[in-house]
Amino acid sequence: MAPIFFQNPMTKPRHKPAIFFLTFVGWGFTLSLFQNQNLKLVLIQRMKNHPFRLINLLLFSVALLLACGAGSDPRQVSDDFCYRYFIKLDQAQALEIASGLAADKLKKEIELLKGGARNFQDGEREFHQAKPFIDYKMIQRTDQDADHVMFLYHLRIEARQGNEQMQREILVSTIREKGRWKVNNYEDYR
Repeated sequence: MAPIFFQNPMTKPRHKPAIFFLTFVGWGFTLSLFQNQNLKLVLIQRMKNHPFRLINLLLFSVALLLACGAGSDPRQVSDDFCYRYFIKLDQAQALEIASGLAADKLKKEIELLKGGARNFQDGEREFHQAKPFIDYKMIQRTDQDADHVMFLYHLRIEARQGNEQMQREILVSTIREKGRWKVNNYEDYR
């Protein structure tokens, strides 16, 4: 699998809402294929008359969401955490997929930054103009056992004004809890 390398801070990894949206777009497209309005009504009526078909469709959609959603793969969870924490600079969103020591660190950061982290006079626009350009690449994966996987990322941080650049190595540890992968620690490696 090729390493993920984000150059655009506005790029987002795939997530559950996209799959959910595409499922319903697909059904809408299927219905739009029927040129005959009566045929559409017949199809909708059959779905109403046979609720088990609708229930099966909903169960299939939910199963698809759970299978493809965040938490099913340690690499995906780790990449998603890095995107939320380093690119979006949003500790609250990163906290959603964190546990243990990582969750404690994030809660402490949120408390320390309360009321001042993103409060700029011109709002989010000024925040995004001031934040540094950050990209990252996963350079190593270490499977400790079936429930513990560690990832080493190389970060490049560049100031928007000036030529200052900083390189960092970040270690992200993931753990499987109740069948779902979570980030349980992160720290500077060097």
